Amino acid sequence: MIESAQLSTHENTVTVTCGTYLTAEEVQDMQGHLLDALTDTITTVVFDLQETTSLDSSGIGLLIACHNSMQPEGGSVKVINVSENIHNLLQLMRVTKRIHVSRAEGAPHG
Repeated sequence: MIESAQLSTHENTVTVTCGTYLTAEEVQDMQGHLLDALTDTITTVVFDLQETTSLDSSGIGLLIACHNSMQPEGGSVKVINVSENIHNLLQLMRVTKRIHVSRAEGAPHG
């Protein structure tokens, strides 16, 4: 199992609890595990970024690739518990137009 993230499955949802970084190295380690978890019964993938403080283009690419894989089958991707900085980055990159993104509880709204 990858050290930087935890994958768990409950009913039709896979939850990816990310570590401090969602960057190229972590994405490379995570992709195979995530693909293995995406069975025909999975309709939702949730990325929990509560602990994540660093997100690069590879991390954003993973979110978009997962969305692109899930959408044709009627599935969805959600990104939850994001910090204000990561939320702003995802807005700037227009990821929030395609993927549901919610801030961490108690995060200031700007």
